[in-house]
Parts: sequence; C-alpha cells; structure tokens
Amino acid sequence: MIGPLAVLLLGAAAEKPAVVSVHAQTVDRRPAVEVVTTSAPVRVGLARAGTDVVLTLDARLPRDLGPITPIPPLRAIDVRRTAAGVAVRMRLDGEVPYEVRRQGTLLTVLFGAEPPAETPSEPGADVQALYRGLMPAPGAESSAAGDEGSRGPERGHLDEAEGFHFGLLTLRPSVSGLYVDAESALLETAEPLPNRYYEIRPRLAGELPVRTGRLQADYEARMRRGSSFALVEDTTTHIANASLELPLGPSIVARGGGHFARGLLETTEVDPGREYFFRLGRYTRYDVSGGLRVRTGGRLDLDLAGGLYRVDVAEDAGFFDHEIRTASAGVGVEIGPRVRAVLGYGYEEIPGAGTERAEARMQAHAGSISLQGEILPLVTGFVTAGYRDQRNPGAGEGGTRYTGLHASARVLKEFSRSTTLAVTAGHGTSPSGFEGNGFLVARSVLGELNLALPLSFLAHAAAGYHRNDYRVPSAQIGRPRQDRITSWAGGLGRSLTDWAFARADYRYERRESNLDQFDTDSHALSVQVGVRLYRPRVGP
Repeated sequence: MIGPLAVLLLGAAAEKPAVVSVHAQTVDRRPAVEVVTTSAPVRVGLARAGTDVVLTLDARLPRDLGPITPIPPLRAIDVRRTAAGVAVRMRLDGEVPYEVRRQGTLLTVLFGAEPPAETPSEPGADVQALYRGLMPAPGAESSAAGDEGSRGPERGHLDEAEGFHFGLLTLRPSVSGLYVDAESALLETAEPLPNRYYEIRPRLAGELPVRTGRLQADYEARMRRGSSFALVEDTTTHIANASLELPLGPSIVARGGGHFARGLLETTEVDPGREYFFRLGRYTRYDVSGGLRVRTGGRLDLDLAGGLYRVDVAEDAGFFDHEIRTASAGVGVEIGPRVRAVLGYGYEEIPGAGTERAEARMQAHAGSISLQGEILPLVTGFVTAGYRDQRNPGAGEGGTRYTGLHASARVLKEFSRSTTLAVTAGHGTSPSGFEGNGFLVARSVLGELNLALPLSFLAHAAAGYHRNDYRVPSAQIGRPRQDRITSWAGGLGRSLTDWAFARADYRYERRESNLDQFDTDSHALSVQVGVRLYRPRVGP
C-alpha cells in the first residue's frame, strides 16, 4: 500500500497549478491584469516582445477562458497553452512600464508609472488620522504622501506582496504607539482643555482572492491611557473597513464596501462639515455601499451605485443621530490612456424616520461632470463640479432650500518619489444641528507638501482654510452664524529600519465665529513610533 500511495502523492505534488481566471481591472489606481491559479506556480516569467508584454506560467489551462475585455492602455489580452505551460500576451499602446506582484495564487501585472501613495501605512497616515480626530483638517479627508518605506517595487521585477501568506489569504499586522499633548474642546463649552495621553494602535489588514475578484479588509483599535478625562480613557476606538470587487463576466464588475467606526475623539466620522467639535459623546457610525460597472467594449461604460450611511451619538453629545441614503448613475468615457470623464446624476435623502431632527430631513438631486486619473503629466487625482438642488422643508425660514454649486477636488503633483504637493478643495452642504438649520454650506481648501530631506528624513507641512455659512438667523444675533477655521501643521519623520518608523508632528488651529462662544484655539503635539510585524516587500 505504501508504494502506490507514495506514487499517487508524488503525482499530485507534481501536477501543475491550473489557471482559473484572467481579467483586467484597476488595482492601486493603475491598470492591471490579474491571473488566479489553483496553487502558486513555481516558475513565472515576464518579458516584453515588441508592443506586447508576455507573462509565462508553469501552469495548466484546463478550459478556454473566452474573450477578455481590456482596459486602456491595454489593447488586447490573449491566453494560450504553450509547450512549457500558459502564456498571457498583453498588447499595449506603445511603451508602458510594468511590474508583476506575486501573492500566493494571485499574480498581478500592473501597468504605468506608480502613482504617489495617498494613504500610506507609514508615518503620514496615522498622524493625519490622529489630527482629524483631535482637530479635523479642513476640506475632505486627506493624508500625507508616501515616504521611503511605502515605495513600490522597481519596474519589471517579480515581487512577493507584503505580508504573511496562508494559502490564498495575506495578512499584514502592525502596531504603533503615540504620545499626545493636545489642547482642544471636549466638554460642554468650546473652551480648549489640556489633554495628555498615550495611545496604542494595533492594526490588522488582509486580502483574499474571491473567485476572479478580491476581498480586502482592515481593522484598527485605538486604546488610550493617562488622560485626565475618564471618558477619553474609557473609550476605545474601533475602525474597520471592507471592500470587494468581483467580475461577473467579461463586461460587468460588481463592487461592495463597508465602513464601521465606534469611538469619541474622531469627530469627522460623525460630522464632516466640522460643526461638531465640543460636547463630545460616544458615537457609532456605519456605512455600506455597492455598485455595478458595465463596460460596453469601447470607450464608454455605465456605473450604478447606492449607499446607506448611519450615525448614532450619545444623547448628551453636541450632534444628532441621522441616516443618509444615496443613489447615483454615471456614464464614463476614456478620454486618454489614464484619464476618465464621467457625467453623473445623484440622489440623496435624510428620511424623517432616519433622524431625530425635523430640520435635517431633506431630499437632494445633483448633476455633475468629473475628470479622474492623470489629469496632467505627473498630476493625478479627480476634479468634480456640478449643480445641486436640496430641500429641507422642516428647517427655519431661509434654510429650507439650497440651489447652487457642489464641487470637490483632490490633485497631487509628484516632483519626485518622495516630494509631492497635494491640494484638496470642496464646496457643498453638510447636515447641521445648530438651532433651526438643517444644513450648512461648507467651503474648504487644504494644501499639503511632503519633502524629502537629507539623511532619509521626510518633512510634512500643511495649511488650510475652512468656512461654514448658515442660512437661518441665529436667535442670539439676529443673523446667520458664520465660522472661519484656519490651520497649519508641520512634522518630521524617518524610517528607522525596513520594519519601523518614528515621527513627530505639531498642528495649530484657530476657529473664529460671529458667535463669541464658538471662538477657540487648539493645538496638538504628537510623537509616534510604529512597527510592522511582517516581512516588507522584496525583490526575487
């Protein structure tokens, strides 16, 4: 029995992996071709042949995969059996840089120059997230650009994705510690109060191929000790995210996502309009979304999406429970190798049953046009502008309707791999809990510079302006409230090893209002050390 069993085991071990699927999609903001196999292939090759890039695998092709829809700059994708295994031939529009990443049974060929990182796992991101909690930054959510530790691999190399691999599953655990010395509003009034504490942040991120798609998720806890405020020390923040992209055929891609947050200090989780900054209370937020993108086989595509956003806050907090439902449709067109334009329509509502404030109940319709991708050479991001018609029938006189501009933009200019300039701007409405207002009109702009310095240091500097205008006259002064927020920040960080980094940052913010009780100054000093508990990405 032992002899035949050994022969069977050796035969099974020698069997080549099978190619399950090949499809094109966008990965890390770059065009990509993903190849999924039943087990990790032993030998993988990548070579350029004229205008083609050919990926060869020591694998089997048990069935014809049919036509594979390309995306620019890809013109065609052909999968064939060869004497040595399987060849995936990808035809391109001219000379385009490329790289391959190996992640268990998933092989990803990425095309084009690597875009500057917008949400790195190294110094900038954690500190910026901390600031958005203590004193939220003006404008849309933003983060510092990447540093030396967050760079991608060199072009043309075969790289193993970062993390621990357990079959198809990849996990990336990390932990960071911070010391925070801040002065900001926490209690019943806007008067800033000193608050010093230590914070530990364990984090786990992972991803898993699902059929021909990919599931990504992450979780982070923020535990604080040493604060003189029991509410701060006793409230652990929990933040979790999940996303799934799943091709349903050669021309349809389904996607879904979710976000969960529970905590105290992260006020922009509750109110991105930045009205809520004192009388803090525990909150729970979740939002889920889903959509379909239908490719026509040409330059046009159709995008449909919907979402649900819900916030619940403590009864004694300075904001209110509410629910936002959204639906959108857009027609996209590729107007260049890496630029996409979208003509879209959106519907949004806060139902009466979804909020405790009658003033906040609303319905809104909006039309917009946007550009996404590489807007100019070495300038990536998005720019969206449109017209919005919003009605809040339960609000006070003067605040029942908004008609006008709604716009948002984030553009990032890359001067070098470690020197970038990002500008984020926005103009739109946000729910309000102040007196008889159902909404406020927020305008903001934020500039962030990341600069490589000698001795591998990275400097970060930011300056921002945020303005909130209300519509309903305040009972105190007989005219609508107006708030103006100016801020600046500076920081210095450095990778200590491939596994660790250290960073120190300072931020100052000034809020001026025509209601004196909302005038306030805040600041925060943060010192952070982080360690990732997995092997960094390396070459072959």
